[in-house]
Amino acid sequence: MNRSVLIAIFSLFVLVMPAYGEDHSGAVHVVSASLKPPLLEGRPGVGYMILRNDTGADDALVAAAVPGIERIELHTHEHADGVMRMRRVERVPVPAGETVTFEPGGLHLMLFGAEVKSGGMVPLTLTFETAGQVTVEAEVR
Repeated sequence: MNRSVLIAIFSLFVLVMPAYGEDHSGAVHVVSASLKPPLLEGRPGVGYMILRNDTGADDALVAAAVPGIERIELHTHEHADGVMRMRRVERVPVPAGETVTFEPGGLHLMLFGAEVKSGGMVPLTLTFETAGQVTVEAEVR
């Protein structure tokens, strides 16, 4: 498959995907939200999702919360001197008309004090500067 076909398929998947894990009520849509509990007790878990801003105004994710998780931080990865490091960020810009992906090796949610178990769904509440709170069901994997 050539690159243009792959890009077209991915774009179609992100923009027209059925409503699994997706919210249509807010200005920013949340797609494919998933959480991974910690592998070892006392270690943080991680969360991934796709944010799509279909409005004409820029926004930013500033917080996340899930019942049973003590604290959630927004993180990114940076490469410095040949080493990849995680860094906490206070906000994640979600520009108007664009998609922001939380994925391994990039933006992600760090879950501290996670009391959730694999194999279910939990409410994930995201707080945006402009859109306010948007709650979706996140799959716990």
